[in-house]
Amino acid sequence: MSAPRGSWREMVQWCDHLVLQRTGESAETWAERARDAGVLDEAALKEWMRERGIEGYAASAVHWRVVGYPASFLQDADELLEAQYADRPHLRPIADALLAWAEERGAQVQLRKTFASLMGRRKFAQVGASTKSAVDVHLRVARRLGGVVEVVRAQADDPFDQRIRLRSLEDLTDEVFAALEAARSESA
Repeated sequence: MSAPRGSWREMVQWCDHLVLQRTGESAETWAERARDAGVLDEAALKEWMRERGIEGYAASAVHWRVVGYPASFLQDADELLEAQYADRPHLRPIADALLAWAEERGAQVQLRKTFASLMGRRKFAQVGASTKSAVDVHLRVARRLGGVVEVVRAQADDPFDQRIRLRSLEDLTDEVFAALEAARSESA
């Protein structure tokens, strides 16, 4: 069962819902109030919202309407994926195969500006062309997998500390898909 690919649009809608749920007013209403009050500076806007009990993701919904959306938030999933591989089209088939594998297993694919998140109950892998010659798959998996999976340096709180580097479709072996399945199983 394939889930539709997502982009930032879903998160924007979720943030809009949060501000409405928490305050009873829409993000656009709060943005109008901020503009009417002359609160346009990012730091002042953050403080203004905090004083009114609008924080976290709910505050993001208002912030984006006052300050503007990042360009990548306005692109759909296909546009984001196309942009990621525009200057490295030889790597796109690798990404397509990985995303298709995830979708065939019912994982949600969330496209971002520079990578795609593969999601079960939580994100279990991140796929992105981090170099001009390779697609990297960063995995969230508790145990060390070994083989084609290498341990990479990550920040202390970053659970994506194992990576598979793929340079061609021939690198997509059963071992790669077994590692992805191990990470997916842990996020189910």
